[in-house]
Amino acid sequence: MTNSIGNQIKILRKAKGVTQEEMGATLGISYQAVSKWENSTALPDVQMIRKLQIISESHSCGNRGCA
Repeated sequence: MTNSIGNQIKILRKAKGVTQEEMGATLGISYQAVSKWENSTALPDVQMIRKLQIISESHSCGNRGCA
């Protein structure tokens, strides 16, 4: 496993126990965009990186999204 941005996003998502669909909904993007990040075929823009930071610092995620 590499230490790419995509891999870090995947680790974060799995640690929070959410699907790509749930993470996408929380961020206001498609699950396909999350998949592209995780597979390193695309990168999140600066605003999304900030939102990902907020998610990583939050304590709860689930069907209601990340708080």
